[in-house]
Order: sequence, then C-alpha cells, then structure tokens
Amino acid sequence: MTNTLRNRLCILCLATWTPGLFWTSHAAGDEPGDQRPSRGVVVAADERVPPRVGDAEDAVATSEPDSQTSIDRTGSGSRQLTDPLLCQPGGLYFSDSFSPGHVSPRWFFRKYWSVEDGVLLRNDLPQTNDRIFIKKPVYKDVLIRFDFQFRGATEIRLVTGTPGHYNAVIHIQRDQFYLQTAGDDSGPYFPFRHGECAYDFRPRQWYTMLIEIVGDQAVAYLDREHLAYGRHPILDKRRSYFAIQVDRASAAFDNLRIFQATAHPRQLEHLAHIRSVSGRHPVRKSLRQQWDIQRRNAHEHLYQTDRAYRALVRRVASQHDKEKHLYPDVFRSHKEFQHEIAEYRKQLLANDAEYKRTLFATHRAARALDAFLLAQDSQVDALPPSRRERELERLRVRFREQPEYVELVAARDAAQRVLENQYPKLFTTNADITAFRREARKPVQAKPAFQVLVKETAVAYRAQQAYLLSHDSKLATLRDQLDALKR
Repeated sequence: MTNTLRNRLCILCLATWTPGLFWTSHAAGDEPGDQRPSRGVVVAADERVPPRVGDAEDAVATSEPDSQTSIDRTGSGSRQLTDPLLCQPGGLYFSDSFSPGHVSPRWFFRKYWSVEDGVLLRNDLPQTNDRIFIKKPVYKDVLIRFDFQFRGATEIRLVTGTPGHYNAVIHIQRDQFYLQTAGDDSGPYFPFRHGECAYDFRPRQWYTMLIEIVGDQAVAYLDREHLAYGRHPILDKRRSYFAIQVDRASAAFDNLRIFQATAHPRQLEHLAHIRSVSGRHPVRKSLRQQWDIQRRNAHEHLYQTDRAYRALVRRVASQHDKEKHLYPDVFRSHKEFQHEIAEYRKQLLANDAEYKRTLFATHRAARALDAFLLAQDSQVDALPPSRRERELERLRVRFREQPEYVELVAARDAAQRVLENQYPKLFTTNADITAFRREARKPVQAKPAFQVLVKETAVAYRAQQAYLLSHDSKLATLRDQLDALKR
C-alpha cells in the first residue's frame, strides 16, 4: 500500500445509545488498495455449519457449493473474517458470488438488475432509486460482507427491515458512508443518523464493506479505522427485509455473504478501540445539511429521553389526529390516501368481476408484447432470471419500431385506458392528492372552527420546536448561524 493511500483521511461518527445521552465522535485511517478483491472470502471450516437449532425456518439456502465459498482472497485490499468488531460469525446464512449457473434463486430481479460477467449489476437502464431484494429472508444478528463498485451511480444503500418498517440502512456515497436507523411506530422511534465516515470512493474501483448487527449495535466498515457505528434499541429486532438500492445507473456487486452471528467475546475491548480513534476529520456539510441532521437526531434523542418533550410531541400528534377526524379530505397524508386506494383495489379484486376482466385484459396485452419479443429470439426465454429481464428489455429496444410490435403496444395502451377510465381512483397520483386537498380546504378555511383548530395545532408545534431548540445547544447554534446568513 502506498504512503498516499495510507495518508487518505476518513471520519467516524460514533453514536451510542445510553439513557439520556447520544455520544458522537469521529476517526481516521487507511484506504483499501486499488485491486478488485478476488471472488470469495476465507471461511474457517467451523464457520460453514448448519443453522443453529431452532433456526431451520430462517435458513436461506446458499447459492453455491462450499468449494466456492472458501476461495482465497488476493489483492492489496484483501481482508479475512478473522476478527470482526462486534460479533463472532457462525453459520453461513446466505451466499452468492454470482457465478454462472449458481446465482441464488432468492433474488427478485427486475429489468434494471442483471448478472453479467460474474457480477451483479445495477445495469445501464435509466431508473431512479431501484432495488433488488432477497425473497422472504428472516434474520437477526448477522455479519454481512459484499464487494461493490461505483460506476455511474452516486449512492448505494444496503437496506434492512422489519415487517412494515425499515430498520438499519447503510448509505454509501462517493465521498462518505454512514449508518442510519429508520422510523418505527413500535417505539415509536424516529429516524436517527449515527456514525459516518468520509471516504473518497473512486469510480470502477472495487471495495469491500462489512456490516455487523448484534443486539442493539451495528457497525459498517472498510477496515478497522474506516467505520460507522450506531447503537439504538430499534436494531435489536428480527429482520425480514434485505435489499440493495442504487440511486441511478450503474453499479456492480460481488461476493455477498451473510453469516449468523453472536456477540464477540472481546466486544468491550473493540468498542474501546472505536472510541479511541474518534473525533478526527468530520464529513464536510453545509450549514443546512448540519441543521437538518441535527434537528432529526435531536428530535429522536429528546423523545426517547425527555418526558416533557414527549408530551409536547404527543400533543402535536393529537392535534393532527383531531384535524384528520374533523376535516379528513384536508389533512390526511398522501400515504393515508394511497392506503385507502390500495384497500379499494383489494376490494375490487375480491368482489368486482368486471374489474378483474378489465384488469386481466391489460395483463394479456402485456404478455402478448413479451411473447412477440421472445418469438424473435427464443434463447432469451431460456435464460435464468438473473439475465432474462435485462435481455428482454434489449429486445424491446431493438424491435420497438417494428409494425407488429407497434400494433401490440397500441392494443396494450388501449386496454390500459379502458381500465383507467372505468376505475380512475386507482390511478390517483400524489399531485392529484395535493390538488384534491387544496380544493377541499377552500370552502372551510374561512370558518372560525377551522381557524381555531389550525391555530391550536400551530401553537402546539411552536411549543415543541421551542423546547427542542432550548434543550439542544448545537441545534440552537446552527439556527443562529443560518439566521445570520439571511441577514
């Protein structure tokens, strides 16, 4: 490794969850080498064991024979699973090196994702924030490792979730990576940004990320010096969602491994190491970015630790509930409107024969398009899911000007128009909802009862925000600095 690489700076922000305290800091260290890691990871023989007793229902079959899960790693950025920070790896829960003929059937492929030349690609088709996920995973304490490469993308996310909610999310951007926990009404918990590490990720260079989640702690790292740590009770949950998200075309992934895990016997010693390298070289942010992050973090921190603030937040929530009860068309959220539409769709599917006939007509028209394309190249139909959707899309581009295909597209669009004309509510957009709420507000906004209600909510919200500012000095300082810029 060159001295230049050794001198690259990083930042670690550490946030531990203790009653009444979130502790944050930063750290620095080395950069992995420029070589792409070789396929596989060294796994000790006792790590390739069956799932623990009682975990049989959780097991996800590995996608490869054992000989492919133990290929030696080479290159200057190589790293073995010899001494993780928080956990002790156990059985291999899931594995995929995306080798031909061995891609796991548990992935849900859409056309924006494919396996080519032995790597998983978020390919070059235009789409914003698209994901690929593992079907029906169930896991809790784990060590996750994967190789990744930025191409045209600017952000990669590894997303975990519990039923109905996201959980731990690792954000990897071109100049940094960080750990965030999501909102969850079981607490309730609110989003919180934990540790972060400044890092210069180069396009088309391979890197390896390891993520450990054990109990209420998580850490994501490139090595022992470049890491992002967080501690939060939301992490101590059984997870049922695992996805990789990329903001735009394109990015590459390889050698994903998920190991079951238990707490590391030297965890306290390793936590001391994390603290010892903290406080150096923070990620550069604008004042507005600092304000947004600190406001979210302060809100979650105070809600969990300050009874008076909790009461103020609940008062605002109670006011919002009152608004929705009295004026539902004005105050319901987009999500609530969309939930109502989803329930309406379920009812139609269960009880409306005409709806099903019209809907299935659109399905037949779409299948006719695919059938035409597959007839032009029958080999595409025989491809595995990891390639089929992408190759089908290539055929679509190739034959889109063909008269037969144009006619089939027109038939599909006509069937879709019939469905939308007969059931327009199903195709309500967020812009439609915003316009509907605006119109619903006009006849009531001058009424005294409505004005009193809105004023009560505003008073409650201002009281909450005033308490937040008065009990978080960093947030108050950022507010003053932003105000100074406006003058």
